[in-house]
Amino acid sequence: MSINKPPADDERLVINSEDGDDLIEGLNFEDDDNQKPPTDFTIFSPLINDILKYANKIGECYENAEYNKRVVSVLLKRINSVTGEAKTLLQLKNDYSWFFENGNNYPVFQEFVKIIEQIQNFVVDISQLRGVVKYYNDYRDPEFSMDRKFYIFIQEFEKFTKALTNALKGHLNFGKLKVDQVVEDEEAITATSFDPTNRPALAHIFRKLFDLSLKNLPNIQQPAPMPNPKPKPLFSRTVQDAINIHKSNGDRKVAYETFCYYANLGDSTAKYWVGYFLFYNSLNDQQTAEQRKMAKVRAAQYFKETADKNLPEAQVRYANCLWQGEGVEKNVREAVEYFKKSADNGNPTAMYNVGSMYFNGTGVSRDKEKGEYYLRLAALNGQPKACEMCKKNHILL
Repeated sequence: MSINKPPADDERLVINSEDGDDLIEGLNFEDDDNQKPPTDFTIFSPLINDILKYANKIGECYENAEYNKRVVSVLLKRINSVTGEAKTLLQLKNDYSWFFENGNNYPVFQEFVKIIEQIQNFVVDISQLRGVVKYYNDYRDPEFSMDRKFYIFIQEFEKFTKALTNALKGHLNFGKLKVDQVVEDEEAITATSFDPTNRPALAHIFRKLFDLSLKNLPNIQQPAPMPNPKPKPLFSRTVQDAINIHKSNGDRKVAYETFCYYANLGDSTAKYWVGYFLFYNSLNDQQTAEQRKMAKVRAAQYFKETADKNLPEAQVRYANCLWQGEGVEKNVREAVEYFKKSADNGNPTAMYNVGSMYFNGTGVSRDKEKGEYYLRLAALNGQPKACEMCKKNHILL
């Protein structure tokens, strides 16, 4: 294989930018050492502080509860069972650096905090009359009932506390409860439906009167029942919603959280976008040079995984990582393979990159015929630099 000199400025490789960001041009031949995709304490710190904030809010709701105080008490005990461990992680961050550096722990911890936030919102609703009315109005729908939501939150909370306890290898025990507290859960479930001291007294009375009227006054024309709204899923945004938010310059933090949620469920497109956000620091976080290097290592991991699942956008970005040696060790031969995969999967920028490489002999043996083929294909797909290069070199379309 012969490697000729780099092409002129107007013939350099570019990396696809679907959302309107500037094209990244030029070649960088500096090597980066291979690293595992670690995280660090800085991205956990806001989540830990959120746990403490939500715990304080739930405690305030308990003190001021007008209704369902027993239910709020059970949930408060659950949350309090993790605040001690959260404070320990915050105060002894260096002792638990091995936990923070494991890239698998962050998405789990992130989802755990979301559950606690949802519990906080639930507590705010059921502890005051305004929120209780919402559940009273929909009491005929078992999917929307207070006791069902309570049960779901308990299940989700336990699932994540067990996962975090395992991740911490027993050094900290998230969510450990006494036996009497577990028994109280069952009592609280009953209280949400049947304990009159925990429900609005007038609402209970009027509901009974209404039911009796239906039985004892059959000749009265009854209105058609109103359709009950289906409960919204705990996470209602889709991956496409997040892409649209990102491309419209919306709240990128919301978009990133959505991508992380679905990436944790195994969605390839979401994983690609998590990699994109990490590689380009789309949240504009202040990062040291070492943190940027670590972020690009993690991004390259996401690009590689999704590229191998035949995602064209991921293939061209991983090829660029290999070509420039960003996030992975530079490997021109492998970069060419991924550029070609992306081009053959219909990515116009990859078509241009492959055509430019073969036409100029950059990174490959020069093959003008093959170069013209890919440049023509890219130009026909509207790639602007390919159009310019075809015009300059008199390549007929």
